[in-house]
Amino acid sequence: MSTKINFPIYDAEKKPRSLKAMKEDFPNYLSDDLSEDVVVMFTGGEPSQCKAFELFLIKIAEYSVHPVIETIAPKIEHYSLFLNSVINTINESYRGQKATLKLRLGSTSERLRKAHYGDVISLSELSKGFEHFPAVINEGKVVLVFDATLQIDAMKIQKLFPPDKFVIELVQPVDAELFNPAPLRKAGYLVAIR
Repeated sequence: MSTKINFPIYDAEKKPRSLKAMKEDFPNYLSDDLSEDVVVMFTGGEPSQCKAFELFLIKIAEYSVHPVIETIAPKIEHYSLFLNSVINTINESYRGQKATLKLRLGSTSERLRKAHYGDVISLSELSKGFEHFPAVINEGKVVLVFDATLQIDAMKIQKLFPPDKFVIELVQPVDAELFNPAPLRKAGYLVAIR
């Protein structure tokens, strides 16, 4: 069983932390026993808007950690460079499987995505971008996170995001009506429900 920690990449004032501050603070979040991988979730804000994040991700590869990089795909100028850099770091520093990239998409409806997350990159733009990015190595895949209480079109997912490169994670509240993942599984996706 692995340990999970939440590491802040933004300060209390919601400003991105510096590389120096994160590097100095990170060991304080780890226990003395690193005999198992520690899952590191990054908190406080969007990783793609924290300039020091990409270098920090490389620096912490020396620890026995499994970083989980979760992003909402904000519509910002350098987002494609950010994704490309993160995928390269996952491949080179984490051997493709010792780190996870999650795209929190919420819904396949662009209107609902914008209502929940603000100005975000469209699903078709994301899909086109992934045609140019390197694949995650060693059978690693990018995780697409959807909210099971929002509109999800399995055919649209299948058209834009091939199951050999992506897995699906459905966030489903206990009291919510159950979303049927069968069409996604039938299309070849690994589907996790949490």
